[in-house]
Amino acid sequence: MMRLRFVILVGAFAAGLGLIVFETRLVSAQREQARFLARQVADTTRHLAALRQQRDGVARDLALAEQQLLRLPPITLAVERPTPVARDSTAEAWLARLQQLRALMAANPPQAIPEMQLLTDEDWMRVAQRAAFDTDAQRREALAELRRTSKAKFIPGLASAAQKWTLANGTDKTPASIADLAAHFEPPVDPAILRRYEIVAVSRSSSRANWRAQESAAIDEDYDTRYSVEANGSHGWSGGGPLTWNAEYSDRVQRAYRTYANSNQGARAPGFSAIVPYIDPPLPPAIVEKLLKAERERQK
Repeated sequence: MMRLRFVILVGAFAAGLGLIVFETRLVSAQREQARFLARQVADTTRHLAALRQQRDGVARDLALAEQQLLRLPPITLAVERPTPVARDSTAEAWLARLQQLRALMAANPPQAIPEMQLLTDEDWMRVAQRAAFDTDAQRREALAELRRTSKAKFIPGLASAAQKWTLANGTDKTPASIADLAAHFEPPVDPAILRRYEIVAVSRSSSRANWRAQESAAIDEDYDTRYSVEANGSHGWSGGGPLTWNAEYSDRVQRAYRTYANSNQGARAPGFSAIVPYIDPPLPPAIVEKLLKAERERQK
């Protein structure tokens, strides 16, 4: 009887051991399969990314090739009466606007900013497609749009540099000048671009940085947007006009809106024209007229 029990126990132990070995091998196989699938997913993701880059590259090449073709002289056929090959009228109109835009920029060097070195042929073409040149206002807007486009290409790099500086130095410190951010640009930034920006103090809670980087001056105050970058890398812009570029004027107008509300049982002013009498001290008449004109144009 003891011998039989021993044999049964040994058999049970062997069976249990075999089951453990089997489960261990199964788990190992499943892990290896999971690693294999993960590698396949990673390889597929990289392949898709490469295909997307290739697709984007082909699209850019096609666009550039189209622009180059548009610049070629008309082709003539060697027949009795040479006939030029027809060219797309829309493309010709775009090319004409592009040439006008380049000529306008070349004729107004003070309207250029260093960030324009970042513009590609495609950027110029997109601005030209929307541009008009019949009036002085349209020409100023076209040049301002070139500046907006070039600044928009620079700002992500500035945002990244501000974030890196903050991570390296902490939120309780402020750069001594905009030049302190230069070492954090990848690729390196042109100093001429960086000199157009400044570090300004802002009111923040103790948990956030108390500075931001922003454009220091406008080329055309009436049309230029103003870009700014927070210490944490977030960024944005505000529309053009005297209040965008003059903090003192902006503060006076904001106080006037509050005074209007306090004097009218909390009612919000319907527009700038309503708060003009409340601005203290008054804005220069020329500035008031600009702001009134902008308000009238928005209401059309």
